Amino acid sequence: MNKTVILIIISVLLGLGAGWYLFHPRSESIQVQERKILYYRDPMNPQNTSPTPRKAPDGMDYVPVYAAEPSSAGEGK
Repeated sequence: MNKTVILIIISVLLGLGAGWYLFHPRSESIQVQERKILYYRDPMNPQNTSPTPRKAPDGMDYVPVYAAEPSSAGEGK
């Protein structure tokens, strides 16, 4: 009986430790949240921009453009 109780306690502790390790927020996800948003743009027509979040005429949300995001201009195959 004592071995069973000890085995259950060890299993629970290992499960809690593994859960904390897998789901604990890491600094990588925090850095993503700290990026500064420059403006918002229409996903279907990137020439339409807005300083605040809004909806496009087709109902889609404008997507944020971040300061650290590389420019897509000049990219090619």
